[in-house]
Amino acid sequence: IRNQIVQDDITSQPNVVHSLVRDGRNIVALDFDTVTDRIYWSDTSQDRIWSAHKNGSDRTNEQLLESLAVDWVGRNLYWTDFVLETIEVSKLDGSHRTVLVSENVTNPRALVAHLLFWTDWGRNPRIEKASMDGQLRSVIVSNKLYWPNGLTIDYPNNLLYFADAYLDFIDYCDYDGNNRKQVIASDLVLQHPHAITIFEDFVYWTDRYINRVMRAHKWHGENQTVMLFNLPQPMGLVAVHPARQPTGTAMTVTHNSVLLIPLYSYLSAVCSGAKVLLLCLSLRLDTVSGPNHLHQRYASCFSLEGADHSEAMVPVAGRGQFFCNLRYCNFTMNLFIKVDNCTLDPATF
Repeated sequence: IRNQIVQDDITSQPNVVHSLVRDGRNIVALDFDTVTDRIYWSDTSQDRIWSAHKNGSDRTNEQLLESLAVDWVGRNLYWTDFVLETIEVSKLDGSHRTVLVSENVTNPRALVAHLLFWTDWGRNPRIEKASMDGQLRSVIVSNKLYWPNGLTIDYPNNLLYFADAYLDFIDYCDYDGNNRKQVIASDLVLQHPHAITIFEDFVYWTDRYINRVMRAHKWHGENQTVMLFNLPQPMGLVAVHPARQPTGTAMTVTHNSVLLIPLYSYLSAVCSGAKVLLLCLSLRLDTVSGPNHLHQRYASCFSLEGADHSEAMVPVAGRGQFFCNLRYCNFTMNLFIKVDNCTLDPATF
């Protein structure tokens, strides 16, 4: 609902609906964090990201956006900004705000986190993916799309579900855009799907034209059921359950102004604001539990406007890749510098 967030226990009969937020204006996207039991939402009329305990208490806000996604493992918050045409990230408290993607972002709509997936229904409608640090970007779906609105992940099956509000369908595919299958295609059932989510064997969606929350079987689209009705223009939708945020282990680090993003087997570090990131790889290897070894990478953010800097030691197993805009490095120790996946000798600078 544009001006409210309501909660419905889908396991109870009859439905018991509670209003969590009543004073919104144009609430368009939702997500949650199972670790802290907080919900996050965007209100585009206020240009704000809000968060609160899932009972509606302890509300805080940060600024900007259209859609959002909580990285519950790395403790980061991602969002799309359709005005600035960017995809950005910060810590969950709004600190260390950083632009990850700014090129060829025309009309970003939905965003989900695992890898990063987002929809763009600009001149060339498409679904894209990237690693959690904005790298390794690629288009995975571009055919038979017009207004790709809703986007959600079926984590147990490694599938991406998406809804098109113009062509009136819900499809799914794998993370590379292959093995695409159709769940529902009907302008009677789907008049203007906006947000979708998955829980167990069902896909749920909001429909702005018929003012309903619907569900259907996620494989074949049958067993279509009206879950809620008479909702004025329902928009964002999220299924709040621990199964929707599988547990993971984030690498722990000490840091100040360095934003550290966990990837599959290593950390990526980015600087917030006008800073340059220096990352150096020590030649020394420390033994860690038997034959395994730990490479010590030292990350420092240096301000472009002064001498201010902060440092972080980033322990990472194996090789990693990092954002790095390196122009110089002055070391007293015999270290190597990691720049865009290339190992360079500091003597060459």
